[in-house]
Parts: sequence; structure tokens; C-alpha cells
Amino acid sequence: MILFVAAVAGFVAIVGLYGVVFPSGLRFLVRFWHSQGGFLFAVALRLIFGVALWIVAAESRTPLALQILAMISITAGVALPLMGLSRFESLLTWWELQGTRFVRMWCVAALALGLFLLWSVAT
Repeated sequence: MILFVAAVAGFVAIVGLYGVVFPSGLRFLVRFWHSQGGFLFAVALRLIFGVALWIVAAESRTPLALQILAMISITAGVALPLMGLSRFESLLTWWELQGTRFVRMWCVAALALGLFLLWSVAT
């Protein structure tokens, strides 16, 4: 399970770094989520990742932080279907229309989160 968390965290960090360097290039990645399949994948990934975070939290350097992030991830996974695909797509479209500074800010946050998770589960 630690490998799964590390892989997702590494992917988040890489995407964050890519978005900081090439914010306009990140828009192609966001377009993947604009479909029923992308939406369902987003729900499943949040739920599975949240459970994985909860499981590995006890073995990590930051158990409380990982448990909090696990609950946030699981809550997001439950909330997305309640939000619905059309609202989800509207939110993605809004995000895509924001400026470069906004995208970079979110990507810096993603990079920091990914690196924090990697550090937390590194043994």
C-alpha cells in the first residue's frame, strides 16, 4: 500500500512541477477529466487513495496529517457524485479559464503536497 501512496504522491509532485514550469501545457491533462470516464476515475481515485492513506498513516512519519488527508480525500470522493458530472465539468472549465499565476499557484501546492506525502511515507 505504501508503494501505491508513493506512486500517486510522485505523480502529483511531477504534475505540479510540470504545471509550474508549463502552466498552459497542463490544460491538456485537465481535459481528460471532462468525460464520464474521467469523472468516475476521479471519484474512484479519491476513494481508493483516501483508504490507502488511512492504512499507511500508522507507518508514516506524520500519521495524523495522513489521516486528515485521507478523510479529505474520502469526503471528496463521496461528494463528487453528489455534485454531478455537469457541475464537475463547470468547475474544470472555470479552472482552465484562470490565468497563469492561478494555475502556477495550484501547481506549487500540488508539488508541495506530493513531496510532503513522499517524505511522510519514505522509510
